[in-house]
Amino acid sequence: MSTSAMGTTERPQDVSTSPTKAKRRFPSIEGVWYLLVVLLVVGAFVNPNFASPGNLNNILVGAAPAILLAVGQTFVLLGREIDLSVGSIVGFSAVICGNFMNHDAALAVPVALLAILVAMLLGLFNGVVTVAFGIPSFVVTLGSMLVIRGMINVWTGGAPASGIPDELTAWLTGTRIGGFAVGVLIVVIFGVGIAYVLAHRTVFGRRLVLTGANPRAVVLAGLHANRTLIAAFAVNGAFAGLAGVYYAAWTGSVRGDIGTGMELVAIAAAVLGGVALTGGRGSVISAAAGAIALSVILNLLIVAGLPFEAQDVGRGLIIIVAVLAYDRLRTAFGKWRVRRRIRSEHRLQLSTEKLQGGTAQ
Repeated sequence: MSTSAMGTTERPQDVSTSPTKAKRRFPSIEGVWYLLVVLLVVGAFVNPNFASPGNLNNILVGAAPAILLAVGQTFVLLGREIDLSVGSIVGFSAVICGNFMNHDAALAVPVALLAILVAMLLGLFNGVVTVAFGIPSFVVTLGSMLVIRGMINVWTGGAPASGIPDELTAWLTGTRIGGFAVGVLIVVIFGVGIAYVLAHRTVFGRRLVLTGANPRAVVLAGLHANRTLIAAFAVNGAFAGLAGVYYAAWTGSVRGDIGTGMELVAIAAAVLGGVALTGGRGSVISAAAGAIALSVILNLLIVAGLPFEAQDVGRGLIIIVAVLAYDRLRTAFGKWRVRRRIRSEHRLQLSTEKLQGGTAQ
């Protein structure tokens, strides 16, 4: 409290130490974590071998590309944009690896870095066109998705590229600790860790969230919203490139259709992880959890004996039900918190009135 000639005034709360600010320093826990726990419990109940290290490793190996794409897509979604070209960028990066590594382990790292760089430039192109010409990112990335996929088909002629060195595949999935592939763990932890720092621990990440939440306010504040959005597309492209390198190393032989449809998986995983399509809200950690949840769902459907043709139907229905259920629960919990706050304020008011009445007497 501070006093002045006009009387007593309340000093504004220091936003740097306010509870709200402290809460926002860390991503909120989304419903996907509860869904993931439920899925793991159901899996362990249905199949005794579900929780075995070997099966969990298979889930992680299959989920890794979706994890990388989901955390990359999160950057674009935070800025209130969308990128439909990441599946094609994955394929293009994988084809670069398959054609230029030439079974030479010494070329693995340089070519992998080249593939990621090219992917980042493709993402940068999407961002520049979207921002410079004011074209909706949905249209821009839909067009680039088709162009890049066409470039892959022209380049490969439909033939697989099998120049991936065996040493790279062995590094990724060969060495295991506790049943888990060390290379896969390194790629996933490295990718998610970098994404977490960029999105939640840098000025760029904070500006990106503000851009998605209130673009006009960011422009009026002179924070270069356009540059932030372009950078978000470039980051997304880099993660798609890393996913393409992973695919190439994992399969050892790159087909021209690799990555097809992965853009929808990335968006679904991010949304399942609580990333808002309207921008300004989301966590890369929860987006990664969404990708793992999708992989667990697929594993459960396979265990249940669902035909391959019907697995996408099952996954889609589960996603819809899970998102609806979480939305209803969050709404109900929000109403409960409001009612609780109103009751608390009412009790405080009654106590204050009683205290003032006793003082007057």
